[in-house]
This record gives sequence, structure tokens and C-alpha cells, in this order.
Amino acid sequence: MHTTEWDRDLLRETLHEIMERAELNQAAVGRLAGRDRTMANRWLGGQHRPTYESAIRFTQAIAEQYPALSQLGDQF
Repeated sequence: MHTTEWDRDLLRETLHEIMERAELNQAAVGRLAGRDRTMANRWLGGQHRPTYESAIRFTQAIAEQYPALSQLGDQF
């Protein structure tokens, strides 16, 4: 059974912390996830849930480019 339940607040908090610590803007978050700034904005606003592919792409990019933040990326 597919569920649409997800923790918007955890996603938003995690993204904000990653953005602050890595000095990233929304465009950079979108790029790391293979998306654009608009989609990153929607994630931060709790309007859209990242796709599995976007989440994997983002967490891998964070782990490669910002190893100290890889644990935070796992929450994504």
C-alpha cells in the first residue's frame, strides 16, 4: 500500500541545516538533487515530497562534496 505520509518538518529542518552548514542556496540544492530551484523551494515549503531518485541523488552528492554532512543527508 502506498502512503503519502512523510515528515515535512524533518525534511525542512534537515535541508535548512544542510544549506546553512554547506552555504548552499535553493538553486544549489536543486542542482545537487538533479532538479531546479523551484522544486527545492517546494520541498522547503512542504508542498512536495522529493522523489526517491532525487533523494538518492541529493544524499550521494552531499556525501561526496560535503563528507562532514553526510549523516544529515541520510535524514533526507
